[in-house]
Amino acid sequence: MILAGTDLAAVTRDQLADALAVHGLDFDRHLRHMDDPVLPWQVVDAVNPAAGRQLAAALTEREARP
Repeated sequence: MILAGTDLAAVTRDQLADALAVHGLDFDRHLRHMDDPVLPWQVVDAVNPAAGRQLAAALTEREARP
């Protein structure tokens, strides 16, 4: 079990896997998906600025229509 205040640099793979399992999480699944862009700023940073402006203009135009 990993307790509050534990030095995370000293935690073993097995300890981490057990701690994740207690919360219904799978260590191996986490490793396979840890580089997936799942955080909002990861998605935003990948948007082409010109495409973003084009979308914003189209949405503004659509909202202005009666």
